[in-house]
Amino acid sequence: MDKQVIEFCNKINSLPGLKTYDSCSGHGKKKYYIAFTADKVESIFPLSYAIDPCHSGVVGWKIIVSSDCSNFISFVLTGPINGKGQENIIKII
Repeated sequence: MDKQVIEFCNKINSLPGLKTYDSCSGHGKKKYYIAFTADKVESIFPLSYAIDPCHSGVVGWKIIVSSDCSNFISFVLTGPINGKGQENIIKII
């Protein structure tokens, strides 16, 4: 795990019903991401609230839903290169 994402992953894992399983800081070249699962869609609400630019003051963060064509649905939080603004989001969660 990249050291730049550890605090954010820990914060997401502290939210009831969310569990991270993959992440990457992007190493200054690619988008920052954290992949996670949710017990139920409602579990995502605190995170989606925190990444909204009107709350965090930063743009470029979003949650993407993906499926492996089975009953498994996962989510990916993506952000700007180097995770710009993640400290604002972590404070809100």
